[in-house]
Amino acid sequence: MARNKKRLCVRKPHQKSTFTLRFMFDPRADYEAQRAQIENELKELAPEPLATQLGAMIRPAITLETSPSSGELAPLVSKFGGAPDVPVGFEWPHFKGAPLSFVA
Repeated sequence: MARNKKRLCVRKPHQKSTFTLRFMFDPRADYEAQRAQIENELKELAPEPLATQLGAMIRPAITLETSPSSGELAPLVSKFGGAPDVPVGFEWPHFKGAPLSFVA
């Protein structure tokens, strides 16, 4: 199912304008047609030359959405966040007295 989310935030005229836009592409549909639709919507939401500048920055992207697990996960099951699965007795590496970050 295609999802098209958009949000526009504009501050008061005396403040610097801030636009927050998020458009979702349907990977099964024609990319160029969707891009043209988004560029048209930008022209309705944002003043020129900002609309053209934002349109030039449109890129395909992937968004990963997570949800909480319903319980305890088995070791070595794929997951996002949380503590890594390490063997009992594993000593976490340190650098200059501080534990290293976990990146997977």
